[in-house]
Amino acid sequence: MVVFLSLVQRTWQDFCDQMLIIRGIALLLDVKYVKNVANICSVWDMGLQLFRKHLSLSPEIEHKTVTGLLRLIESERYACSSVISSVSDMCTSWSILLLFVNLSCD
Repeated sequence: MVVFLSLVQRTWQDFCDQMLIIRGIALLLDVKYVKNVANICSVWDMGLQLFRKHLSLSPEIEHKTVTGLLRLIESERYACSSVISSVSDMCTSWSILLLFVNLSCD
């Protein structure tokens, strides 16, 4: 499960890195145009909407991610060192949790 969550975390990190590059290119457009036009999302928000849409198209991945994250949190609470074996696993769980926090905000 940790390997799967690491892949999800890496995918999310790659997405964020790419969106930051795109947002940097379109920053002037975002600042000048999006603020002045109603019902237009920023580049970052549009990217989150696309990521959310693609994640929702695969309920099994979404379910496996949520289940794995909940297991990591549960094992952390009960201090099962065999499941969370390193700081990197904890960082992965936090990163995935932030993924869902970002995707739940509109």
